[in-house]
Amino acid sequence: MATPHQLPERDSREGRRPLVRIPLWYKEGAPYRYNWRTALGFLPGIVLISVICGKTFVASALVVLMANLLLNSLGYELIQLGLIVASVFVCQAVNLYCMIPLIWHSVLNLPLFLMFHAFMVVVGLWAIIQNDEFRKQDPRVTLVRR
Repeated sequence: MATPHQLPERDSREGRRPLVRIPLWYKEGAPYRYNWRTALGFLPGIVLISVICGKTFVASALVVLMANLLLNSLGYELIQLGLIVASVFVCQAVNLYCMIPLIWHSVLNLPLFLMFHAFMVVVGLWAIIQNDEFRKQDPRVTLVRR
């Protein structure tokens, strides 16, 4: 039986090779290779959301970030994974609370809200991929086929 980090040589159902093989350069617990580039791409969106939503969004994001760092330092990676998902919902709720007056003022602000929503979902997915426990549970999701 294969460990979660080793894929079987052949698929037991159809006798095919697996679609994804773990590359030789993959190291367990290693950070995502493009963190700085991705973070720089997220920076304009985070600044725009912070300007529109204000102190409420920044305070809730900082509380969630501190809780994530605390759980990571204590070694509770599975609980941290759940907290990341919950933090996306918290940030979405704060975003909705802050954007309702803008949407009430003009329906043309609805695409702005939808873009913020999509942006926060992408940031949440990026944060989930950073979690080692998620990569251990299903390495096929986090590996790129070459």
